[in-house]
Amino acid sequence: METSHPTNLREALACFCEIELALRDTEKTYKDTCASITCARTRAYNMLSRTLLEDDTPWVRLREEKGYLHVTHVKTQCALKESVVSDAVNAALQTHVKEGGPNMPKESARDHLLRCLKKEVRDARTTTHVAVKHVDVLPRKVKSVCDATKFVEDNFNLWCDAKTKLASVHGAHVQHTAVLKKQRTAMLEFPGVQTYLKGVGSEGQPVTLKGHDDNKFVLKHTIKTRRCYMRESHVQQALKDAVQKIFDDEGEIHSNVLTQLILSGALEKAGTETMDVFSLRARGGRPRAAVDV
Repeated sequence: METSHPTNLREALACFCEIELALRDTEKTYKDTCASITCARTRAYNMLSRTLLEDDTPWVRLREEKGYLHVTHVKTQCALKESVVSDAVNAALQTHVKEGGPNMPKESARDHLLRCLKKEVRDARTTTHVAVKHVDVLPRKVKSVCDATKFVEDNFNLWCDAKTKLASVHGAHVQHTAVLKKQRTAMLEFPGVQTYLKGVGSEGQPVTLKGHDDNKFVLKHTIKTRRCYMRESHVQQALKDAVQKIFDDEGEIHSNVLTQLILSGALEKAGTETMDVFSLRARGGRPRAAVDV
């Protein structure tokens, strides 16, 4: 999308709106394009997984020196949800009591409970699932390998083709979106644009765009607060601080209190970030006077 160089605030706002529409259309096109390819990739992968598991063939050799497929177990970690923490805390307290934690000296009891919590939280967050991986070289420790059947070969090819197409589409999308976002930033940096947009507030300013007479839009400014990514270091420090506070209080250990201390501590350490969000949205509800841009 080529954008002209605005000479006044109205032109800059109009360009901003057009870029917003272009970004929205680009995202929709990208999702629509990926939908069928993703389905094909998932279907081929599921057929590969099911076949290799049913045939009990952890390793198969592909033809034409395409490498090998093997079934493996992959561990993934879920988010730190309250239900996960609660289950882990209850399990850790049971182990703590069973192994005589309450009868230990204070410092030893504290360290013991912390070890129990670390183990149970890690186990509660970890899920193991079966996955199929493609490698070029066979590990030396593997001695028995079967040749892939035509069915496996066909689905492997479909899987690879879909992954290649998705990578290509994604790369083009990222490149195109980056150009639009750069243009969008340039419009936001035009003198007076952000001041105007901040002035319309969260209720928004209805606008009518040239060439889009059948559609009504609203320019909006909102302040968005979101949680930052929670790292493992945040979780570990939250566990340590929660246990320390429980023992400092020298009261009875309640699972619900310990759960909330861990959750609030991890969220606090991860932190939040606040940002201005300027957007163009389709207008709904009762019509209001619109401004042409």
